[in-house]
Amino acid sequence: MKKIAIIGAGISGLTAARELQPKHDVIVFEKSRGRGGRTAHKRLEWGNFDIGAQYFTARSTEFKKQVDDWLQKGCVKEWEFTPLKLEQKAERAMLVASSDSTERYIGNPGMNSIAHDLSNNINIKFNVRVKTIVPTSNDCLELFDDKNNLLGSFDSVIIAVPAEQTIDLLPDDTSFRNSIPSSLHTPCWAVGIKTPKKVAPEIQGAFGDKTVSWVSRQSAKQYLFQSSPMQTDIDDNIEQDDFWMLHFSPEWSTKNLEATKPEVFAHAKSWFTRVFKVPVDEQNYLVHFWRYANLKDNTLSNIFWDNNLKIGAIGDWSSGGRIEGAFTSALNLINAENFKL
Repeated sequence: MKKIAIIGAGISGLTAARELQPKHDVIVFEKSRGRGGRTAHKRLEWGNFDIGAQYFTARSTEFKKQVDDWLQKGCVKEWEFTPLKLEQKAERAMLVASSDSTERYIGNPGMNSIAHDLSNNINIKFNVRVKTIVPTSNDCLELFDDKNNLLGSFDSVIIAVPAEQTIDLLPDDTSFRNSIPSSLHTPCWAVGIKTPKKVAPEIQGAFGDKTVSWVSRQSAKQYLFQSSPMQTDIDDNIEQDDFWMLHFSPEWSTKNLEATKPEVFAHAKSWFTRVFKVPVDEQNYLVHFWRYANLKDNTLSNIFWDNNLKIGAIGDWSSGGRIEGAFTSALNLINAENFKL
């Protein structure tokens, strides 16, 4: 039995922990107070939001098996809808039907439900920021936090954070350090809003434009209805609160890195009212900045493992992106021929 440290409690880190836990002593270190990474879910007094990944898809055999297991457990549901797309016609922005037929899945009761399932019986240390990995003379790896406190000595370390942060953590002589792109992600401003008047019920999600790339109706996900279960015979004359998540495009987010949260909300409010022609609640809103959100290049597919130092790196960025990529990156590393603890 080896003592293994995993840095990051996102989907890739938790998948690796689950796979290694039966035969090894595994500890996961997470800098935030919650698990799940980009499957983060916010519960507020006035509304609930999936602030990162809005849904996920399944293509590979292994991940489809995992999704089937989640469906049986009830921590995942299929989100059945056809997204619209925003098109500029003359001087008007119009939502039109798309030909998208992708099967989409969502966590129940939030996207981070899949992280909670993966982390069953896993030892996670929250609010711990690992800053340094130091190889020792006795073939161990010592981890130190951002206050230079020793976190422990380990036989192996698997880093499960964005590529840019992975490079900062790796010892200089790690064999694959120079193979990791130093700038792989684009940022994303995410804004959650509340509308006191309902948009047409068939509108659940839409691909946007150069400002907002995606908008989805959080209250279309049945578990997010605050008062009663979703009804198909809603009286359009009855006002009900609706909750929406807007993801600003990589281009807009990059240009507005230094914007304040009120400024970003103002842009979200303006965009939403222009497109959907409904008022937006100005008192209740949520703004979150994802510094490492979308991949500039999703073609990277590699296994990062130094068999001498016993250090590995995983994440969606190393396996084509998406939640499925995070999951498969962990399996690819652990099942690799040269992965020897």
